[in-house]
Amino acid sequence: MKRLSFLIPFLFWSCGTNIPYEQEDLTPPSVFSVTALANGKMQIDYAVTNDESHFDGYNLYIAKETISDAAMASMEPLVITGSLPTFIHTPEEYNPSIQLSEVIETQDGFLPFSAGTQYFFRLAAHGINGRTSQGSSVLSATAQ
Repeated sequence: MKRLSFLIPFLFWSCGTNIPYEQEDLTPPSVFSVTALANGKMQIDYAVTNDESHFDGYNLYIAKETISDAAMASMEPLVITGSLPTFIHTPEEYNPSIQLSEVIETQDGFLPFSAGTQYFFRLAAHGINGRTSQGSSVLSATAQ
């Protein structure tokens, strides 16, 4: 019993509150807008508002109905480059004052957008460990 009581203080001493960076939460994106363009295209405007060391881009979620937190958790984000995240960035690109634009066109199996149909969008920060932030606010646009 004497051996066990000697080890107990070391067990508590080694248990800290430090969270490894790959388990830290990412901040949800805060600068994001969507504009419907002609010919079934959508323009996504956003700024890189994440500077966490494990941040590697943003995932874009698209649906024909509003996207709740629960729905987003079970959805697959849009893949453009063959892998995630949808929009690849690094923490070094952090600059909330610079707006970036991406035009989403035809993607096999999901798009083009149908004229007259309302679509809903959410953006989430993506980490190198595969974890994502909570989603941005839900935005919508009606395809032209």
